[in-house]
Amino acid sequence: MAGLLVSVRNATEAQAALAGGADIIDVKEPFAGSLGAATPQIWQEIADQIGDRKPLSAALGELADWDGRVPPEPFKYVKWGLSGLRGNVLRERLAAAFFDVWETSLIPVAVAYADFENAACPRPLEILELAAGMGASVLLIDTFVKDGRGLLDFCDLEAIATLRHRSAGMGMALALAGSLKRATIETLSPFGPDWFAVRGAVCSGLRTGNVDEHLVTELARFVNPLEASGAD
Repeated sequence: MAGLLVSVRNATEAQAALAGGADIIDVKEPFAGSLGAATPQIWQEIADQIGDRKPLSAALGELADWDGRVPPEPFKYVKWGLSGLRGNVLRERLAAAFFDVWETSLIPVAVAYADFENAACPRPLEILELAAGMGASVLLIDTFVKDGRGLLDFCDLEAIATLRHRSAGMGMALALAGSLKRATIETLSPFGPDWFAVRGAVCSGLRTGNVDEHLVTELARFVNPLEASGAD
C-alpha cells in the first residue's frame, strides 16, 4: 500500500499532518512555487516539533536558484525542481547538488515535472534515467505550474505505468504528486507508487490555505485503510 506525504508550511500545520496520520511530513512554502523553500527558522521549528516521530522532507526550491542551505537533523529527504535546466548544465548542477547532500545524512530526491514544457526541463523519463545513473533512490513526479490542472492533465496512464516499471527496475521508490484529488489517487493506486504527495487535497480552501487535520485523516484512511485503522 502507498504512504501519504503531506506538505506543510509551518509547525502548526506539521502537527496537524502528524495527528492526521501522514506517513511523511514535507516542508515547503506554497507561495514560492511548486517546490518553494521554507526558511531555516521554519525548518528548525518543525524539526523541534516533530523530531523523529515521522520522516521529514524539505523542498529546496528550483535547483537553478539553490543557495546551498539544507535543513537540520532529523530531516531525511530534500528535493529541488529542475526548471530551466537542460543538457550538461543540468547534469553538472544535479551531480554537484547530490554530492553536497550526500556529504550530510540527507537523501536527495530526483524531481521530474510532468508539465516539462512549462518548466523548460527534460521529460520525466529522461530525469529518471539521469538521476538513477547518479545513484538516486527516490523519484517524485510533480507539476510545475499550479493552476488547477493536475498530474493526469500532463501525464497519461501509459506514461505513469512506464515510469513505475522503469523506476522499480532501477531500484527507485516512486512518489506521485501534482494537485492530486481523491479520484486521481484512486485511478493511480493500481500502479503501486510508494507515496502519494499532497497539499491542496488536505487544505481548507486552496493549496495556500491551512492543512486540516481531519482532511489528512480522511485521506490517510483512503490511501491506506489498513494502516490507518491500525493506528487508531
